[in-house]
Amino acid sequence: MAHRWMQWLRVAVLHRPGQPVSLSPRGWIASEWGLSENNRKAKYYRLTSAGRRQLERETQDWEQMTGILARFLSPGKERA
Repeated sequence: MAHRWMQWLRVAVLHRPGQPVSLSPRGWIASEWGLSENNRKAKYYRLTSAGRRQLERETQDWEQMTGILARFLSPGKERA
């Protein structure tokens, strides 16, 4: 699951203006146009309810994975 978020993040980070890219895979993110603080047109993004649930799942997966890696990297040490 974390792999999907990394793919999405890579696309979002590497996005170049003028190239179409979907920042709302599976309905996890919604966007809308508005005005910035300096009165310029800006696109604002927010997590949807589904996005918050997915983020929670991804966070749990990440914490589990880092816990496993920590045990491999420090054998013989118990985690509290």
